Amino acid sequence: ENAQNVFLARDRSSKRKKVLFVDHYLPHFDQDAGSKAAYQYLKILLRGGYKVYFIGDNFWHYPQTPYLDALTQLGIEVLYGNWYANNWKKWFEENGKYFDYAILSRPHIANNYIDTVKRFSDAKVVYMGHDLHFLREYREYQVKKEDKYLQSSLEWKKREMALIREADVSYFFSSVEKEEILKIDSTANIDVVPLYIYEEFSNLGYSSKNRKDIMFVGGFAHSPNVDAVLWFAEKVWPKIKKEISDLKFYIIGSKPTKDIVALSSENIVVTGYVDDETLDRYYRECRLVVAPLRYGAGIKGKIVDALYKNMPVVTTIIGAEGLDGADSCMLIANNENEFAQKTIEIYRDERMADRLAKNALEYCKKNFSQKAAIERLSSLFREFEKSDI
Repeated sequence: ENAQNVFLARDRSSKRKKVLFVDHYLPHFDQDAGSKAAYQYLKILLRGGYKVYFIGDNFWHYPQTPYLDALTQLGIEVLYGNWYANNWKKWFEENGKYFDYAILSRPHIANNYIDTVKRFSDAKVVYMGHDLHFLREYREYQVKKEDKYLQSSLEWKKREMALIREADVSYFFSSVEKEEILKIDSTANIDVVPLYIYEEFSNLGYSSKNRKDIMFVGGFAHSPNVDAVLWFAEKVWPKIKKEISDLKFYIIGSKPTKDIVALSSENIVVTGYVDDETLDRYYRECRLVVAPLRYGAGIKGKIVDALYKNMPVVTTIIGAEGLDGADSCMLIANNENEFAQKTIEIYRDERMADRLAKNALEYCKKNFSQKAAIERLSSLFREFEKSDI
């Protein structure tokens, strides 16, 4: 009747199941792996028939960018602006009863919402951890031997395990993270979902003889990327240049630090942020992607995206983590000498590079298809509806 259940009456979605999706901000799908993954999962929820509401924890709409319009044009209702920033708890107290699911991303964000969601709603809570912060911090401690990283790791472990235990299910992108969590709590309800979800696949016709130079892609607001490039430039690049003198190294990614910018030289090009069209051009023109990560956790978006672009990759054990069977489409190095050697090897061996590029496309088709992700997400949600958890 008039003025009753306005939340349901205001549009034509009253019969559809409702999902609240919370992340740190609007998905910057062209800038970082986590945002790209969030954007893809939002689209999958819509295709599944769900009505989706989105909260970016900073409640900012990013004027003069495509991020807000990208969501609203899909039919997602975005809660942003000062009123929601100050009153989202009141809004959820009034409307939480209508929600079937709440997907809360990242530990420092999910921690701000999970108690309110559980208090004012019967929604099943999905914690999307992205990567294990405590594992990433511990690995940074192992590399740098600074006690602050060990202390940070212990603090993150408390926060992350508390969220995992409080949520109905937790999603991570790597089986390695699932195994690490189950070592701590064998009763934790953990599932693994694809990091990236591709709607279509194209053979880009990789041919190493028509390409030159090497590239790194990654946002530099993420400390493992900063460490990786600085280590590569100092320890690995001189060894490669000694063998292949006319080579250029392109460092591509948003928010490069002063130390990264300072690497610029005749043979090292620091591009900063580039749009998708420009990035695709680098993927078409460069012969090889390097991802010299020394620490981090979870599947690395930069690796998956390179494979999707039919690129051979040289990376570390950390970079290849969670990509089971990916040694068919990349070379894995354990130290600076090995990294330099394998980069030189694949750069010079055209047949090897072509074979790895072909295998990269097939690997992505098998592991990162939209169909596989939809089936996985749908089956998990169906299990919620059957159970009493």
